[in-house]
Amino acid sequence: MDELDGVEIVAFANAAAFESWLAGHHTRQEGVWIKMAKKKSGIPSCRCSRR
Repeated sequence: MDELDGVEIVAFANAAAFESWLAGHHTRQEGVWIKMAKKKSGIPSCRCSRR
């Protein structure tokens, strides 16, 4: 498990994986860092959609 300043860093394959994780961890006080891969890296990751 990676951490930054005592806060867990987690990579999610997609938004559904993040939502599933969040359902079980929504009461965490310290928060979480979300590790995101670059778009063309080939690594499954959550995406930031801009509209």
